[in-house]
Amino acid sequence: MSHSKILGLSALSLLLCLLTLPTLFLILPVFLFPLLACLISTYVYRRGLRGQQRGFGIRTIALLPFPLALLTFGFCMLLIQQGYQA
Repeated sequence: MSHSKILGLSALSLLLCLLTLPTLFLILPVFLFPLLACLISTYVYRRGLRGQQRGFGIRTIALLPFPLALLTFGFCMLLIQQGYQA
């Protein structure tokens, strides 16, 4: 997988993470967007970096959406639990 595909898919994952907060009033995106971001990030890491020497920056960018999606999901669940109203 080329660097541009890795960067593009990682950017898509980050965008999905960032779209979770504005759509907080809909409960489905709170579950789906971080899940999709995790799946895309895992796909990029396993397929795109399999058996190839890549730089530290590319590996970091490929894995960055995974923890960000988990943190975003946790933050949204915390807001919902505290009685967030749109």
